[in-house]
Amino acid sequence: MATPIDPDLIDALLDSLASFIKEHKKLVQKAVKVEVETRVALEEEKKKRDSELVDQIIDLSTLQLRKAYMPAYVTSIWDEWGNDYDTLKCSAGESLIRWFRKDENGEWNSHTYSRLQEYPALISPSMRMAFIRVGKTRITYFRGSVERGEPYFLNGEPFDVTVKLPKNDARRRNMIFTLSNGAIKKWDIEAFFDGETITPVSLLSNKVGLESELYSVIKSELFDNEGNLMNFFERFLSCFKYDQVLSKKNVQTYLPFHAYRISLAEVGTTPFYILKEWH
Repeated sequence: MATPIDPDLIDALLDSLASFIKEHKKLVQKAVKVEVETRVALEEEKKKRDSELVDQIIDLSTLQLRKAYMPAYVTSIWDEWGNDYDTLKCSAGESLIRWFRKDENGEWNSHTYSRLQEYPALISPSMRMAFIRVGKTRITYFRGSVERGEPYFLNGEPFDVTVKLPKNDARRRNMIFTLSNGAIKKWDIEAFFDGETITPVSLLSNKVGLESELYSVIKSELFDNEGNLMNFFERFLSCFKYDQVLSKKNVQTYLPFHAYRISLAEVGTTPFYILKEWH
């Protein structure tokens, strides 16, 4: 015959279990809070380090506009059809396409470049990147991806290259280079550019099981090869000109702040703009 269970014992066990669950829940909540606070603190610390490095790069750059820090503001202007749009505009009389380069004697020599070329830009403090279409006094179009029209050869194989400059998680990686070998096989090289160096983050494939010879070549000859990766970066982030501009003026998508300082720097032989929030 089954032994009867004492209801009082069950109640006591449930009360004890409820107390244990309550204490356990408090410990979990405390651990989650500490983890979130630690992550936020680390992100703020990285944000500060990134911002300080960008300032150092600007100060040491041998390439600049008329001044190391060119003030510019996001402002609304009217087009010829009476529509208003936002643009990043520097002061009248200034120029975003007249550059000065310091020679070995410390002298600054001026050079004027073509209008409406698209250059890579690093946006601080978000560390997001973009291709920007540079006019004489303003920047209106930002591009987040581009298919470069020239192949890149690895081990005798041609790869089409697409450069993507993502919005999200830019502090971890702000560039994705997609190498395509035909319509099916694709490899993504995620990397982070801090204004001075390029750090490979991950090598991803669009298909499981592509641990093939090509994957190994990409990994050894590009992803793990600092010199080749830097040359690749310089080549495929170099300036270009599209005959057809973007249909949408999209400054606010990239620049949430009002005032910026525009600067120039180089990585290797590739010039890039720095757009830094100005408080």
